[in-house]
Amino acid sequence: MTLGAGLLLTVLVAFGRRESVLVNPYFLFLSTPIALMLYASSVSPFFLPQLQPKAQLIILAGIYAYFLGLLCIKSGGVERSRVPPRRHSFRIVVALGLIPHVLGIANAGIPLFAADVDAAREAYLLPIVGQFTLFLSLSVLIAFRERSRKLVLLSVVLNLAFSIAMVSKFNMVLAAIFVFSGYVLYDGKSLFKLRPAYFILATAAITPVVFEFTTSVRSELAQTEYFWRSQILFANKSLNEYGDYVYLPYLYLTTPWSNLAYLTENPPLFSNGARTFYSLASIFQVEWMLNFEGKPFRSMPFNTHAFLADFYLDFGAFGAVLLAFLLGLFVKWSYVIALKRPNIFNQAIWICVGFASFLLFFSNHFTSLTYPLLAFVLFNAYRLISRSVVLKSQYSNRKPITPEGV
Repeated sequence: MTLGAGLLLTVLVAFGRRESVLVNPYFLFLSTPIALMLYASSVSPFFLPQLQPKAQLIILAGIYAYFLGLLCIKSGGVERSRVPPRRHSFRIVVALGLIPHVLGIANAGIPLFAADVDAAREAYLLPIVGQFTLFLSLSVLIAFRERSRKLVLLSVVLNLAFSIAMVSKFNMVLAAIFVFSGYVLYDGKSLFKLRPAYFILATAAITPVVFEFTTSVRSELAQTEYFWRSQILFANKSLNEYGDYVYLPYLYLTTPWSNLAYLTENPPLFSNGARTFYSLASIFQVEWMLNFEGKPFRSMPFNTHAFLADFYLDFGAFGAVLLAFLLGLFVKWSYVIALKRPNIFNQAIWICVGFASFLLFFSNHFTSLTYPLLAFVLFNAYRLISRSVVLKSQYSNRKPITPEGV
């Protein structure tokens, strides 16, 4: 297993270095073999038991199938459009992103201060309009493109504040990804006089603290919160004694593989595509038509599964490998479109897709969450509507041509 993951790691680095941009599908997928290589049953036999041969075969076949999908679409170079990019209103995009939060607070209060945090989080985002939170992330890119420090800081503060209010690690990380992407795409170095390395170091420093904070807030009982700590033991004495903030990130990296293996050891009834198409059904608010149970996992509080889980539960081992290949095609296609047509919406869609591909070791956000597909639907809808409004305005402002002599 380690050898297979190490070989894929080496190949991904080689292909990633050939790309014209640093944030490419090959480098983003590095997190998957790295997390697999970090899996050590000696650290926690309770959470990380030895992977059975069947699980190892499915995992290796799946990750290599995804890699083959990436290879099947040619990247090409970055193309610069001769048409000036259309400017989009920062205020309108922020307003769209704030609507679900305002309605959520009015309906459920602020989850951070609720007696039952999980219940408040569940009631916070209302159907349909709750999906507009993604516009708040988009506002970060627009702010960077406008070259305005004030707008960038405002967009960052809004994203961070509402992420904390929702007690959402995911929203915090997604906001950070948009900030870093805006910094890279729109020359944030000259705008803020800061090197990218500072962002990376700051993120690396704050991530363990954020994980610890959100986990403690969302834990109902102190006993539940600290139970997992008694089940993990590093060989390094210093880590065991002083590395408290290292434990959670490490287990979040590795336990998804353990939970995936658990499914292969105790497979429930196959759900025949319901999990794979959940995100599509959720966007159109018809997910209630899909009937499937939650995925079983090895032990609380680590309940996520590596990206092959939904595919496996829907279509078995062969289907999981085939769908991993198709997913690789989709990710590479999104990346190429962002290169060929580098407008702000294609870039935002690629950021969401790229972020989901980076987290494949942790969970399949293409099936269990809606934001990659939602970004494609929402941003393209906004683009079409804004374009039609502009064209209508231009048409109405055109002066009628009067024949001579009339």
